[in-house]
Amino acid sequence: MSRPPDWFCILKYGTERQGFQYGLSFSFLVGAVRDPIGARFNTAEEARRESKKLYESMKSPCGIWISNIDNCGNAKKVGGSVVTLVYKDRYYEHPSFDDLWKEYGDAIQLGEFSKSGSFHVFTSDEVAWIEQARSHNWANELQAKGREELQRGKAQSKPEESL
Repeated sequence: MSRPPDWFCILKYGTERQGFQYGLSFSFLVGAVRDPIGARFNTAEEARRESKKLYESMKSPCGIWISNIDNCGNAKKVGGSVVTLVYKDRYYEHPSFDDLWKEYGDAIQLGEFSKSGSFHVFTSDEVAWIEQARSHNWANELQAKGREELQRGKAQSKPEESL
């Protein structure tokens, strides 16, 4: 398997290594996949175009996973829509890009990708763990998980032997 996209690595690392229970905001992912991390866009048009490109790429499965965008269960911390990973057979329709842009577009254009109460630029701690997430090799773990799921599926589909 080739290297998973950065958005996947960041979501996976956030939930498995950082302990985020509610996912990450769309704006966080937009800033986290920038090079360098958290770099502001030069124009509003560029911000919208690159955000839409990320949104479209997140509709494609990554191994057995796909992104899911839903309303946050922790409104005091993040509020609004957050992105999580779900098994691709549990995929729900994403909200429209225009709806996400209405929610996050102003902050994205300002380079304020993170939200803890209010939008702000990434902290040095956030940049550090995003770097770790982007450099982690998820490909081996995804292959192992995929083989495990495939074996589980084969075992469940075998007809039961009569006694």
